[in-house]
Amino acid sequence: LGDRLGENDCLIPLGDARYWLGDYDGAVLCYNQSLQLSRQIGFHFGESNALFHLGHFYSQIGDYRQGKSDLEQSLSMIRQDHEQRRIAYRLFNLSHSELGLGNLQVAKDYAQEALAMCQTVEDHNGQIMSWLFLGNACMKLGQWDEAIEAYQRTLAYEPKDKDPGAANLYRAKLGFANWMKGNSEQAMAYIEAVLQDHANGGSLQGNDEGPMPVYWCCYKVLAACGDSRAGQVLEEAYTCLQRQAAQINDAEIRRSF
Repeated sequence: LGDRLGENDCLIPLGDARYWLGDYDGAVLCYNQSLQLSRQIGFHFGESNALFHLGHFYSQIGDYRQGKSDLEQSLSMIRQDHEQRRIAYRLFNLSHSELGLGNLQVAKDYAQEALAMCQTVEDHNGQIMSWLFLGNACMKLGQWDEAIEAYQRTLAYEPKDKDPGAANLYRAKLGFANWMKGNSEQAMAYIEAVLQDHANGGSLQGNDEGPMPVYWCCYKVLAACGDSRAGQVLEEAYTCLQRQAAQINDAEIRRSF
């Protein structure tokens, strides 16, 4: 049909589908094709959107420097439109990148700025993600009470029927945060809830962060409490990680992952 704008509109959803299926090579190919096409046809929002998805992708696989670069470019372009929701989504993803680079206070500041914007425009999902990344930053800063409050907000906000795996992520993080604060009994209660749900077929996908943080939090708390299930959780995590890595053919992406 020669509809280049329509072609571009299909590339990002296709990339997202490939990302969630674990086809990381295919996902980044779609995002880059969208970026190139948007620039060729002068589609300002399409370029910003492709950079946003590339930044999110690279940050999630551990290439925080590339993720930050793409997200900052996307943010600079989208700020011109004064669209708070889109700005906020770039900010809390930047929080994740900065946290990975060790810029802890910057990560917290970005998450708080994103949260304020999402509250202003009443974006429910944006508030959940902002609370999550705020909790992550507070954990790295050793601010256990603030982290626990943030994770409790995510658990309270998440619709139970929308993303059950996300609830397990928040429970696992609450368990780890309570353990770091010294609340071993409360920590184990959260971890037990995760493991029981998983035993009943519940997902550990964990929202945007994938299953690894869920496994890691469960393992740390179980190991610290001398629970024999710690080894089993670690073995399952390793198997899951190897399965994900096996789907990556690109050497640079594999190294970051």
